[in-house]
This record gives sequence, C-alpha cells and structure tokens, in this order.
Amino acid sequence: MIKLQAKITTTFLFFMLASSSAFGLTSTCQSFESTRTAHHSVGLTWYESTVSNILEWETALVGPKTETVEYVARNALAAGAVWHSLPYGNYTLTGTSRIKTRELGEWEVFSSSRCSISFNFPEPPKCESTDVVETGSTNYSYNVASLVRDGLGKTARSKFSGCTSGSISTSGTGLILKNVKQCCEDTGKTEEGWIASGAINLGVSGLNCSLKLYPPAAVGLATVEFAIGLGVSGSASASGSSRLCNTNAQAASLTGSANGTLSASVSVYTTINREIAGVTGQGSAGISVSISGTSLSNDTVSACLNALTVGATVTFLYNDFSLNHNFTVVDRYACT
Repeated sequence: MIKLQAKITTTFLFFMLASSSAFGLTSTCQSFESTRTAHHSVGLTWYESTVSNILEWETALVGPKTETVEYVARNALAAGAVWHSLPYGNYTLTGTSRIKTRELGEWEVFSSSRCSISFNFPEPPKCESTDVVETGSTNYSYNVASLVRDGLGKTARSKFSGCTSGSISTSGTGLILKNVKQCCEDTGKTEEGWIASGAINLGVSGLNCSLKLYPPAAVGLATVEFAIGLGVSGSASASGSSRLCNTNAQAASLTGSANGTLSASVSVYTTINREIAGVTGQGSAGISVSISGTSLSNDTVSACLNALTVGATVTFLYNDFSLNHNFTVVDRYACT
C-alpha cells in the first residue's frame, strides 16, 4: 500500500466592514479537483453602512479529512474557510451562516443561509498503462520437432542398427514462449511473467535404418538384410501463462501427436549354389508419436512402432525353384 501524505492547510478569510446593515446573505460550498481544494464562503449580497452586524457561520467537512469550524465575526462583509491539498477520497461539505443586525438596541437574526455538496478527489492511476507488454520471445518449434525426431530415432535404434538422424520440417505460427511484464494498478509495481502459445505442423523424414537377420539353414538363405524407412507427420500446440497482477496462472501445456509409416524392403544372400534371379518382399506398419509436457524446452515424446512381418520370395536363375519365407521385422508393439 502506498501512503500518501499531503500538507493540509485550513485558511480563514474575513473581509471587514466598519458599519453595515445586511439585506441578503449567501453560503457557497465549492470543491476543485485539480488542486484538491474545498471551501465554504459566506458573503453579504448588499448592505447599508448605518447599522452594525454580527456574522455567525459554521462549516463541517467530513471525509478522509474531517473538521468542523465555527466562528463569529463582527461587522464582516464576507468570511469563509478553505482546505488545501486534501487527501484523496469522498467528502461531504456543509456550511451554514446567519447575520444579526441591531435594531433599537437589540440584536435580531435578519437572514440565514445554508449549502451542502458531496464530492470526490479520485486517486490518480498508479500506472500509466496496465497493458501486458512483451519484452522478448523464444520460438521452440524446431526444438519440439527435434524432440519428435529424437524420440522416433530412439525407438528405431532400440530395434534396428545403422540409423541415420533424419530431417525435420515445421510450419505454422510457431510454438512461442513470450516474456511479458505488466504494471499492477493496485500496487503500482511491475510484475514479470510469461505466456506460451502457438501451433505448428511438423514432419520427420529420411530416418533410415537397417536390420540383418540370419535365418535357419533349412531356409537356404545365409543372410537377409532389410532397409528400414521411418517417417511421421503431425501437429503440436502450446498454451499457459504465469500469474500476472490479478490474473490467475494457467499451467503450461504442450500437446501434440504424429502418425506415419514404418516400411521395410529385403535383400538376401543364399547358401544354395544357385544364382539369384530376383527378390521380392516388402511391408509396412504404422507409427504413432505422442507429445506432452509442461514447458516448451523439456518435454516428453513417446514413439511407438506396430508389429511388422515381411514375406520374402527369392527366385533363382532359370526359375527352377524359389524360396518363400516370412521375416519378423518388429516382433511386437514397441514404444519408448
């Protein structure tokens, strides 16, 4: 809480008339926001200078500053009380006055007047602006796409060998983490925070591996080699924000998914003394990737491969006979 201290001055004003007879009296209550000033003024509208008078008046100010002023002045033309630099807040100002004149040696009330106003001196804004202002930002699109590629690569390497790194692609508004600040009106202090937002489309391609199997001798093949290709495409989005002034925090969230294909083609080396005329055999299975986390820089990616079996047919020269066999590339649903 910011404490405001102001020097408050009450000024009393008197304008004297040596001898007068009043035929009218006014009480005026006024306030001025620009100077935080309030005053009650009392004045005779017109007079004669033949009879003495007594001017009685009372002013009551109620608010953050409260004060009552009473005074009696003899032979006064005008009077009043003024308060300067009042504290901010709501006020009520009430003023009453009466004039006495002397007729045949006796003082009698000739005229009375009253005024009353309510007013407010609002506290000025503590902030020139309460807008949320961006002070910097980081785009994590490539980072998240890299996590997907790395997660897919980790799963592939758990099953295959000689895997390449693959390439990634992104498009869209981007996964953005903004650094922001805001001036808080209730305290006048500036708070700093962050906002996560945005969405991307992403892809991973060119992730190639190999798998070498050694079938039983009865099959007649010495070595079977598979060329493995993996690729996915999907999307991801980010949301969340830190607490800023009076807005509640929303936990950071990164969500997304990608789907693709695991494909395999086969080549063989035979133990039979026959020249190979050709080999056919290929297959594919699905890949799924899930993306989740509470930040944009350190998140969880889980990649799963579906089971894949490739049936290979080896045809020998002159087509005098051929070999057929099923090879298991991925034996069961596998995730990392």
